Amino acid sequence: MKLLIVDDEVVLREYIRYVLTEENISMKIDEACSGREAIEKIEMLKPDIILLDIKMPGMDGLEVAAELKRHYPWLKIVILTAYDDFSYAHRAIQIGISHYLLKPVSPQELINTIRNVLNDNDGEIALSYGEKINDYNLEHQLIESIKLNERENAVKMLNALFLNENIENQDIGELKSNTIELMGIIVRTVISLDIGDQDLMEIKGKHQNLIFSSSSSSTIRSIMLEFVYDIMSLMENQYSSPNKKLIIKAKDFIQRNYTGKIYMNDVAEYVGLSPYYFSRVFKQESGETFTQYINTIRIQRSKEYIRNHYMSLGEIALKVGYEDFSYFSKVFRKSEGCLPSEYRKKILLNAK
Repeated sequence: MKLLIVDDEVVLREYIRYVLTEENISMKIDEACSGREAIEKIEMLKPDIILLDIKMPGMDGLEVAAELKRHYPWLKIVILTAYDDFSYAHRAIQIGISHYLLKPVSPQELINTIRNVLNDNDGEIALSYGEKINDYNLEHQLIESIKLNERENAVKMLNALFLNENIENQDIGELKSNTIELMGIIVRTVISLDIGDQDLMEIKGKHQNLIFSSSSSSTIRSIMLEFVYDIMSLMENQYSSPNKKLIIKAKDFIQRNYTGKIYMNDVAEYVGLSPYYFSRVFKQESGETFTQYINTIRIQRSKEYIRNHYMSLGEIALKVGYEDFSYFSKVFRKSEGCLPSEYRKKILLNAK
């Protein structure tokens, strides 16, 4: 195997060479100090992998990568940059680059990335930032990253999802359908965290139309990346209060655990606040108390069960976290203006 290191910093080139040599990774290593030199050497050296710095004099790394991908689409390129900026990852993916390393690069991260690139064809998923992940519940991890506005993790999960060979081999129509369904799940999840639903639906509508008119999986991946970026930018605007993110994290915890007993002290500890301060901040950010919010979530879920499931009302009460049926009925009536039994009768009458 042949590796070409393209960076204008001599020290970094020597560092990469030293780390790979010490690890006994068997490959021939060449160097170029600029993008122009790399393009000139490429035909002669015929490298299998290129480590390419973004910030260089003359042509930047992404310009070089785009040029190389046009002429040598089989090349495996790893982007190196000191700029932890989402837009670089975005542009890199549009070009067709799936590996992305942030300087300063640790020896282990560098080694893992090279091994990931070498293993691209063995069924494992090669990720940006020098990590590898099993194909397990990637959609769930993507959604979790979006909920907490963790952009770097969201990009990793999205890359992993679209580099999964099961997705790469999908029929384009099936891929469009599944991607649009995932967009809907993301939007509904973010709406549940009290982020503006009209703005979210506009973002979804715009990118959904783009997906309908796309013709390749790489284009769909780029559109999906833009969609996630727009969603997370909108969420970022919602984090104007320093406590907003903590309350969103608390709501997410409640929504995942509402079926059991939830104590305010436990949730406060989960987000790292004292119970007294958490109670005050929760009311300030949410417009309702901790208990009111839990009841809201439980009653919403109970209505879904009443509408869609042939379960007794007692079973539904237990299902959504109420051990005392009379208390469930009392909370339901306060929220909906009628008892659960009356609500079910209305549903049945409207269905006739």
